[in-house]
Order: sequence, then structure tokens, then C-alpha cells
Amino acid sequence: MPPMPIKCPGAPQKIAYLAAGLLRRKGLLGEVNIEYCTATPAMFSVPYFAGPLLDVAKSYGINVNFKTNLKTIDAGAMTASPTLLNLMLAPRASRRAAKCTATFVPARP
Repeated sequence: MPPMPIKCPGAPQKIAYLAAGLLRRKGLLGEVNIEYCTATPAMFSVPYFAGPLLDVAKSYGINVNFKTNLKTIDAGAMTASPTLLNLMLAPRASRRAAKCTATFVPARP
């Protein structure tokens, strides 16, 4: 999920759950690694819902990464490189970041 503001903060979660559900029905969920990256420090801004939504993600085997922001996409290499943000300790202009890379594997025919 990108940094706020966005119209529907739950939409990125919904697509992750829909994709995981489809993969589960096709018997492929165990063969993929789904990463949910969000710029926020929690699954949802309302604590009452954050815990149960994290449980839903875990039930699908979705790896949740907080405080991340997508920086680059290399379509040829099929990789995306998010930056890990230090949202709680530094102001926006001086966020310290560490890099990580996600690789996308094409679906089987």
C-alpha cells in the first residue's frame, strides 16, 4: 500500500486476499510467496481491526512488511525494490532507509 492519502486503504489488502484465495482454490498457494508491503506501521489504522486483518493475512500465508514504499520496478528482470521506511523515528525529509528486493516469478501455463 502506498503512503497515504489514498481513497481506499483496504483495497491493496483485498487484492492480496483475492489472489491468495484463487491460488488456494487452484492448489498453488503453497508454491508461491505473497508479500504484502505497506507504508503504514500496521495492517489498519484502527487497532480493533488491525489484529484480525493480520490474522487473515497469516491464514493465507501472506508475508506482511510494514513501513515500506515501492521505489523501482524492473519489468525485464521482474523485480520490485521497496525501501524500508523509518516512519516512527525520523521526519519525512530525513527518513533512513534500507533496501530489499522482491522477485516476481511468472505463472505456470
